[in-house]
Amino acid sequence: IPIRYQPPDSNRGGDCHKAFLSHMECVCHERCPRCSVEFELNINFDKENLLRPESERMLPFTVTSKNLKSNDDRVAPAHFLNEEEQDEAHDEGISIVKIGPGQTLKLTAVARMGISKEHAKWCCVAVCTYRFWPEISFNEEQLALLTMDQKQELVDVCPDRILELDEITGKLSAVENAEELATFTNDLKNAQHAMKSRPEDDDFIKV
Repeated sequence: IPIRYQPPDSNRGGDCHKAFLSHMECVCHERCPRCSVEFELNINFDKENLLRPESERMLPFTVTSKNLKSNDDRVAPAHFLNEEEQDEAHDEGISIVKIGPGQTLKLTAVARMGISKEHAKWCCVAVCTYRFWPEISFNEEQLALLTMDQKQELVDVCPDRILELDEITGKLSAVENAEELATFTNDLKNAQHAMKSRPEDDDFIKV
């Protein structure tokens, strides 16, 4: 999550090098306000869910950079690159993680100045990402209604090739590393809908 420094006498971001010392130059034991800024995050799903619209209360809550509270008014997460990105975003800031009922995320993050010559974490091109780990399930009762050609179509339509068909038994299954491969499954979902006798019928395969 990028950090933005804004001088007290300015409405724009500024250079933080004059405002903070590098932690290598600071004489403190571990960290202090001269060389670091702390961000607190304490989010409880059940409390936050009471503040959400009724239509969203069954959905996971997305914890974002907006939930990080800085101990220095001059320093805050840079939630968006520009106003256009902010207008197009689905969340209020940079997504950190999704939490559900009964879950709480509590942490303290420390931002310190450094250079990538010392450690790669201070390299501005370093990127941290996360992804959902899919769960793949098969409705054998519904799959029994499909022909071999239809099952093969489900295998072929998925660009990530997460399915395989046993030509002898006619059984559909997930490939060995399907969870790692699965990234885009909309084509699979659309193909299933086209094969259903009724729109309300259960999916043949859920990802």
